[in-house]
Amino acid sequence: MEENQEDIWGCPECGQELDLTNVGFYTEIVCPNCGHKEIVHTKLANYDLTGVLGVGGMSVVLKAVDPVLKRQVAIKVLNDAYRNQPERIARFERECALMAKVRHENVVGVYSAGWARGQFYIAMELVEGRDLEYVVSNFGPIRQTEVLSMARQVALGLRAANRAGLLHRDMKPGNILVTPSGKAKVLDFGLSLTHRDEDTEQVIWATPYYVAPETIFREAEDVRTDIYALGMTMRYLLTGEDAFSDKPPAGIAVLAEYKRRLPSLRVGHLYLADSLCDLVDHMTEFDPQARPLSYDALLREIDDVMTDLRMGDTLDTPEGKRRFFRRLLLGAAATLGAGAVAAAVTSILSTPPPEQILVEPEPELDWPLYSMASGKVKMLMKQGCTDQVLHEYEWMARHNSTEPRFKAWAGLQAMGVAVLLGDEAKTAELGSLLTHWLDDMPTEDADVSHMSLAFKQVNWVVKRHVDAMRDYVQKSSNPTVVLLCVAGHRYHKEKGDAKTAGEFLSLARDAAKRCGADAAKLSEAVERWAASESRAAAKPPVKKPDSDNRDDSGKQADSGKQADSGKASGSAPSAPSAEKPSGSPKSAGEGAPSAVERLAALRRGCDAPRMAHVLNEILSDRSLRLSTAERDQYVLMKDVCDVLCEAYAAIDKAHAGAIAPDTMSPEQIRDAVAALKLPGSLSNEVYTMLLLLQGKLNEAERANPYASDTNSQDPFAILMRDWMFRARRG
Repeated sequence: MEENQEDIWGCPECGQELDLTNVGFYTEIVCPNCGHKEIVHTKLANYDLTGVLGVGGMSVVLKAVDPVLKRQVAIKVLNDAYRNQPERIARFERECALMAKVRHENVVGVYSAGWARGQFYIAMELVEGRDLEYVVSNFGPIRQTEVLSMARQVALGLRAANRAGLLHRDMKPGNILVTPSGKAKVLDFGLSLTHRDEDTEQVIWATPYYVAPETIFREAEDVRTDIYALGMTMRYLLTGEDAFSDKPPAGIAVLAEYKRRLPSLRVGHLYLADSLCDLVDHMTEFDPQARPLSYDALLREIDDVMTDLRMGDTLDTPEGKRRFFRRLLLGAAATLGAGAVAAAVTSILSTPPPEQILVEPEPELDWPLYSMASGKVKMLMKQGCTDQVLHEYEWMARHNSTEPRFKAWAGLQAMGVAVLLGDEAKTAELGSLLTHWLDDMPTEDADVSHMSLAFKQVNWVVKRHVDAMRDYVQKSSNPTVVLLCVAGHRYHKEKGDAKTAGEFLSLARDAAKRCGADAAKLSEAVERWAASESRAAAKPPVKKPDSDNRDDSGKQADSGKQADSGKASGSAPSAPSAEKPSGSPKSAGEGAPSAVERLAALRRGCDAPRMAHVLNEILSDRSLRLSTAERDQYVLMKDVCDVLCEAYAAIDKAHAGAIAPDTMSPEQIRDAVAALKLPGSLSNEVYTMLLLLQGKLNEAERANPYASDTNSQDPFAILMRDWMFRARRG
């Protein structure tokens, strides 16, 4: 070991001397006399240091260049807190010796090691790429096939390390790097040991969400410990969910109980292939004996699931989509009562999955939802611009939560359809939402070269890149381009840029003509719209009357009537009165209760239609600035309300007037439905949902008619498991 010799630095500006003996590598210092700044200790052994790559719990990773071999390397040294602790240094040396034995394409390689300035260092392969924690946190869940591919590569790397006597003991997304070519590499064996030692800090070092139960309890560890952590890593890559991302567990007991009660990956993630969920569930069993016993066994399971996915058991393929929906539909009950709820449950369970991205930082727009929706929209376009097309695009924009650029693309399309349909209310509503969707989208010019074509088009529309859009229109026959141009006209018209708006109007007409016979009705709609815009532009401006309008307001006050005040800008419709049908708005007077307050009052009753109306109001009001947890709970309540409304409609159809949700209690509704002697367990299903809506989770769990059969595949049982999981998580 080198002796740590005294190191004196002289300021080149004023000559002030400083002792740098305890200053770390590649550190910026400031002269206390003249303020001169300089990076010191830029040489480590025969390597030239060029920067700091990262700082971990035990070590610092530096970027360097080997001047002899002309290659970049990553150099790892213990951080200041541990570099003078002999036991840490001994572990560090042992780690290096073990890692040097591993030569595998899926493990970050070790080049050399030694001592410099009294510190032990490891020079490793520098991997150009990003870790999977960064990818998921910035771009959302990753596609199933890619997660499997990366898991297989990681398993191969861990198997090679284990054959050299290594356990990883901190496997997580942040310790998996992916190169631009898609190769996964495992790094940071900082917790690895040939034999487990008495490390009193092991639970602190292990990452809570991924750590295996046996590590928590300080029991014997083996390959199954790393297999568990790899399974939890796959769970995160597929869903983007980490139970402890916002708040660490309160203690070991809480963490252990979470591991013991970990729900199946199938709960709440029905868009994932069954075989893939079963694999992850197998890897994350609480009991190590129930997991794959070796990496060879794990690799065989991964290969089997890969075969299933290639055969179409995934939403990444058309056959996978058909299997997914068929699986749900086959679960529907045939009886009248159960069938009504099953139909609503199936509708909700059939909601397409969140967008699962490719691993590249700027993924192309070829995700399942886009492919599915684009085909449907193109088919509908042959029938012209219809409300159904508007619904498809608006649904895509509102329900996609992982990719802001996709929301902007779909939102502009929806606005284009609304403009052609002449729906001013919907156009204004979408225009307001687009302000937020476009703000969230990276539209800087520097990003355009990395975007897929669809996102470039959005950027061209928003940034007034009319020439770029015109060039594309000249070689395109896609109806979606027509809608983007129509939206571009409206967008810039509202911005007050009449020149750009006029250019997009002309582009919309040109694009529509190029679509040909398949979109003839779309072309007709564009021509009608363009003609009306031209006529409106030719009209002289109309002088607005005085805004006072006291006569009209006085008449309204005298008569005590409200003339369609729900349409007034900025008025929030309150809950409908008992005399009016559900959904009829009343004007919001001064001091009227907010939607959240009205919902709190409604939750004490059973009026699901009114609750659904108010929940829609809350979820669409961006000014409320709901937290993620609050929004999730409101979405959950809306899901329950939707199914209840279907059940109410079925009951009323079979026995009109049998129940009155606005005046009855949950128990009264349960008893009234039970008295109808309908097939199935509809009365208990309705009662369970009402308790869930009122926040009585324990009572709802007891009332659930399928509570004793935790593996029931009845649609209501499946959805209840998901609802209860979401409710307790919130």
